[in-house]
Amino acid sequence: MPLPAGPKESPWIQLFQWIGDPLGYLHKSVNNYGDLFTARFGARTFVMVSNPKDLETMLAAPEIGAPGEVNDIVRPLLGDNSVILLGGDRHKKRRKLLMPPFHGERMRNYGETIANIADKITYSWNQNTAFLARDLMQDITLDVILQVVFGVNYRY
Repeated sequence: MPLPAGPKESPWIQLFQWIGDPLGYLHKSVNNYGDLFTARFGARTFVMVSNPKDLETMLAAPEIGAPGEVNDIVRPLLGDNSVILLGGDRHKKRRKLLMPPFHGERMRNYGETIANIADKITYSWNQNTAFLARDLMQDITLDVILQVVFGVNYRY
């Protein structure tokens, strides 16, 4: 089966684009090539998948593992200790620890808490002031994790 289409720039140019602006690279590639595209970073080739249903199917397949070294491409976005960057038994153990709080009815029950946290943080933003959306989204994410998973409410 042939690889899906992807950016035509040299693999080294693509690598520099990825390092310089990983989200921009992804958005541009998805807009130009669709939910499935080939990225070449230096000497390595990756097939990128962005459709949530396709990702779910892939990650649920028993023959698919989570080899940490292959997933290093997302290290700039997710950090060094992300479950997706781990492989083998370490990945399975960490995933088992994380999954119960984020499943089914529990997740639906967290919805109100998550919405309240997002409301409080967004209402605190200064109007008519420039801001980095990524930084503010990280604030919301951190508060959600601290409050929903660990029961810590440090900001309010």
